[in-house]
Amino acid sequence: MRILMLQDSYPPYVGGCARACEAMSAGLAARGNRVHVLTTELGRGASTPGVTVHATLESTPARPLHRRLLAAGRRRRRNLAALAAAVAEARPDVVVVWNLWRVSDAVLHAVHRLGLPVVYYLHDDWLTLDRRARWDILWSREAARADLRLLKRALRALGVEALLERCLARWFAGAPRPPRAQSLVFVSASCRDEHRARGWETDGAAIVGNGIDMTRFRPADRSRAAGGTTRILFAGRIEPLKGVEVLVRALATLGDRAWVLDLVGPVVWAPYRAELEALIAREGLGGRVRLPGALDAEDMAACYLDHDLLVFPSTGTERLPLVVIEAMACALPVVSTLTGGHAEFLEHERNCLVVRPGDVDDLAAALARMIGDAGLRACLGDAGAADVRARFDAPAVHAQMERLLAAQVVDGNAPARVVTAAAGTTGAASSRAGDDRTPPAAVAPPGNEIGA
Repeated sequence: MRILMLQDSYPPYVGGCARACEAMSAGLAARGNRVHVLTTELGRGASTPGVTVHATLESTPARPLHRRLLAAGRRRRRNLAALAAAVAEARPDVVVVWNLWRVSDAVLHAVHRLGLPVVYYLHDDWLTLDRRARWDILWSREAARADLRLLKRALRALGVEALLERCLARWFAGAPRPPRAQSLVFVSASCRDEHRARGWETDGAAIVGNGIDMTRFRPADRSRAAGGTTRILFAGRIEPLKGVEVLVRALATLGDRAWVLDLVGPVVWAPYRAELEALIAREGLGGRVRLPGALDAEDMAACYLDHDLLVFPSTGTERLPLVVIEAMACALPVVSTLTGGHAEFLEHERNCLVVRPGDVDDLAAALARMIGDAGLRACLGDAGAADVRARFDAPAVHAQMERLLAAQVVDGNAPARVVTAAAGTTGAASSRAGDDRTPPAAVAPPGNEIGA
């Protein structure tokens, strides 16, 4: 098959969905498929064996606001041209949409106007946040600068927000509609149920978890002298919903127990890093808590092996946290909350210790047990590694996805509609191997039928 992946971030950018997209793309390519990935500037410099990466989409900046709004038309034109160029080169049989939160939904409209089978592989709730939801987020989010907070309050008080909403009523109505259940693949049952609770039809949707390369993420000998320092790891985005502050406060209650903590991952907001460092200093943990930054997949594999314990204290919704599965594959014991898809395979006292979200005392008690009992760590680590091998082994996961995509091609194959460069008329580009195609200069204009 010829497969075109759409994902708004891609390694070297560090993120769970970006890394999962790279792993799936490489796995499908290794199975003999021709895989192209269309991503944003966040994927520049990508190098995935067997995969062609087009880092030509332009992401929407979160701020400043004038860059986000005033250049929207230019970004839309560039992104439609980038999609057309990628389709011309990849000549896909099927398009897989991962996450396009950072890109205008005009790209989604254009994808469906190609007439190709489209599959949505959803790792979070980005597609439930339609144009109206994004507008509400824009106005409800607290600005970092005091002058911008004052301006937002003034605009609301003067009725400007309400006036703009009336002017944008037609734009709100043109938002993409939920895809058909048959074109949906969720990363976990929890993610599927979350969409169902928001009114999506999910009967018949598939579930495909994250595949883990067991040759890269594998157990190692962690034996060391009794009484040594326990090396604790947190991995992921360093932000409030990840429960990092809860972890720091819990460790601060453990007295003279010997431990060090590495907070590995990108700090999403600079002000939060300052708050976190201030908390670490107040608790007197400056010499025991380190923030080494983000690591790529290769370095993460070594990082798991260099620690004795992973703590994942998230208080936010997690669809299927990649770091938990990778750590378990390395037989690294886990202390975790159950706030999403990982609740489907984590079992307290069998392959992990489970703690309540946001509960400092509960987390401190679990950490004290783990630090003081190397036998418990070994038992939980071994059980976790066996579970991951049985459930998330990459070749089996990639084969499952390949079968799903092949079924979509058989059931929904149709010629791609493109706009030719010469006449600007809509033509047909067959998705069958060996057919000649006229490279499109632009994708046909957007509508609002998603999955229809």
